[in-house]
Amino acid sequence: MNRNNFAWIGPALTFAGVVTYFMWFARIPLLRDFPWVNLPLVVLGVALSFLGVKAVFGGKRPWSRKLAAAAGLVLAAALATLFIGYVFVLSSMLPDARQDTLAMARAPSAALTDPGGAVVDLSDYRGRKAVLVFYRGYW
Repeated sequence: MNRNNFAWIGPALTFAGVVTYFMWFARIPLLRDFPWVNLPLVVLGVALSFLGVKAVFGGKRPWSRKLAAAAGLVLAAALATLFIGYVFVLSSMLPDARQDTLAMARAPSAALTDPGGAVVDLSDYRGRKAVLVFYRGYW
């Protein structure tokens, strides 16, 4: 394979690694918590982009090709940085579930009608556990 092709294969592989993580692999807990498939694709894409830039700048090529190869490397590096930052930094900064649960421990007062037409007040269930389910009703 011609090393000049790495200049466009690298960014394409990096883009594919990032997009497929969010499309498919983020739904699988084993692959969501640590991107076993996508991280190697992203790293390989950046490495190929770098090799492509090195090959293009090593020979006598037009400036347009050199500029395109450099832009591809910058794009691949930016995508890799955003992907790694999201997976390893932002994903671990989620609030603790216990804090949210404690904040929602006391529900506000509300009165709704049940399917039979009787008014049900949420304060009637004070001191007991209750689960509220809101359904759009399109059936």
